[in-house]
Amino acid sequence: IFGRLTADDYNDSVAADPRIDALREKMTVVENKQFTKDYFDPEKRYIGNSVQVFFKDGTSTEKVSIDYPIGHRKRRAEGIPVLLKKFEAALRAGIPYLDVTGEGLVAMSTFDTYRDDPRVKEAGIVVAPVMAFYGALGDLLATAAMGDWPAADEITVAVALDSWHPTRGTLLAGRRRAGRRVVFRDHRLQVLPGDTPPPHGRWTFSAPFGPQDVVGEFSTTDVITISRHLPTARIDTYLNTAPLADLGDPHTEGPRAADADGRSDQVFLVEVVVRRGQRQRRAAARGRDIYAITAPIVVEAAERILTGRTRATGVITAGEGFDAEDFLRALPLDDVSWDAG
Repeated sequence: IFGRLTADDYNDSVAADPRIDALREKMTVVENKQFTKDYFDPEKRYIGNSVQVFFKDGTSTEKVSIDYPIGHRKRRAEGIPVLLKKFEAALRAGIPYLDVTGEGLVAMSTFDTYRDDPRVKEAGIVVAPVMAFYGALGDLLATAAMGDWPAADEITVAVALDSWHPTRGTLLAGRRRAGRRVVFRDHRLQVLPGDTPPPHGRWTFSAPFGPQDVVGEFSTTDVITISRHLPTARIDTYLNTAPLADLGDPHTEGPRAADADGRSDQVFLVEVVVRRGQRQRRAAARGRDIYAITAPIVVEAAERILTGRTRATGVITAGEGFDAEDFLRALPLDDVSWDAG
């Protein structure tokens, strides 16, 4: 009908177009059992669709089938340019752009492409490629803990979850990553191949978790965001191993609402340790539902941008663009603390 599909096309004003319902009445949707089988195959995870148009005179188009949409790990090279087009649209319109991607490789590409783009600075807008639980909360905590230190020798981010019922997007992102991990060592980001095993160890979290087995080199986007503005030689990241079984469960149904706000009963704890010489500073945040907390993070960021409460414009991270301590206090967390000296 329109020759396009954008976010605005999901608004009620567009849906009110009577031609949409008229077209829908002419459509028949049937299951392709092979598509269904391939979708649930963990080695494939196809998201197949077919379309064929039949005309009144009895003729028809050829059936067109797509096994892998843009965004699938087998079409990664095609997907990133499409994502970057969103930023181009924001630049042309002169409006802020906030993304909630949890994919490290995508975040790296976006920062590298637009960080020094003079058009962003000329437009005077805020472009935040990562504004979600992963990528924003750890960055805010690290910024608060760093305080007045000009640099740190090492920053560590440790995440504990009591469970993890992943969304479909999380599962697809993990498969696209194929075991590759983004790490920050010797003052630079590096991408490790998927065939190198990550380190394991122990981390003593505060209540309610306590001592936990952890896996290192956890590929959180906090590695990318923290490294963009906090001077340090190394960033280490850990995730407790307890929720990993949920990630590997082929029958997972994703998070389920457990309260009136729609949050699941998942408990998370993020702890950050910033070290400079023999001194350490710590920050921590505890709350419910890593997916649900993303909404107040991105909304809080948008509200601050629109009311002029930012510390920087251009391509920024949460800790770089906002007053980290004030931002953390504004979030619906069960507990938050930091020691900035």
